[in-house]
Amino acid sequence: MDCFVLTWFCRLQILSIQLISAADAATSSSGGRQRRAIDSPPQLDVLLAVQKTDTKYYRSNALKRRIESVSSAVERAAGVDIVRVFNSVCSRDSCTGGGVDCVTVVTLDSSAPLTIITNGESFVSPQHQMTVKCVCRPGMLLAKHR
Repeated sequence: MDCFVLTWFCRLQILSIQLISAADAATSSSGGRQRRAIDSPPQLDVLLAVQKTDTKYYRSNALKRRIESVSSAVERAAGVDIVRVFNSVCSRDSCTGGGVDCVTVVTLDSSAPLTIITNGESFVSPQHQMTVKCVCRPGMLLAKHR
């Protein structure tokens, strides 16, 4: 598997790919449980980081673009369906008002670890949840709504 994963990022200099967390997609990126059709397979959110050097990591937007560009090959080789590649749960309507930016906050929860067993290998990780946080830009104050 390691050799295959490294081919995802061909032409990128990488020190290591770090799988940080895996979580049920129905809860990790929505802030709460979503319903899934009875006949649809479960979906998994995977949180990863790609280390460039001893002290630097690839930025999320660059990593997202690279994964999107090779997703078809990854699907074929790994026998999986990549439903969506994302690095933010912010939407256009997440934060309203001028001077406010939306930031995605990732929280790890080790109280209920997720165990994945496949082909004789296992992976245990804390689950993660991605939520929205509205942050004032420097120098801006939010007016209280009445």
